[in-house]
Amino acid sequence: MLLVGDAAGLVSPLTAGGIHTALESGRASAVALTAALVCDTGAAMTVTIDVPQFRIKRLLRKAFDVFQNDWLFDVLLSTGALSATARLTYFHRRGLLSSSAWKDLLRR
Repeated sequence: MLLVGDAAGLVSPLTAGGIHTALESGRASAVALTAALVCDTGAAMTVTIDVPQFRIKRLLRKAFDVFQNDWLFDVLLSTGALSATARLTYFHRRGLLSSSAWKDLLRR
């Protein structure tokens, strides 16, 4: 069995981050399999390719989990300005860029 790219978990389903690594893993797998098939003796084969460890990326994610703080965002969520922006953006039928939406907001 061979897993490369998205099947191997190299691509984030939310951001598509890692797509270059996924493509590279597919290319490296094709090269390794071609080389193995050229030397095929009929016996079982094991082909190993280099897989990135993402040490720095994992360290940065861990640091973000530990040190990231939402207090400022939480404060902003409770302000009238953010509430008004949310009403305009999400609940007004014409949206944030509509002059009628702003008129409706200012009437309140």
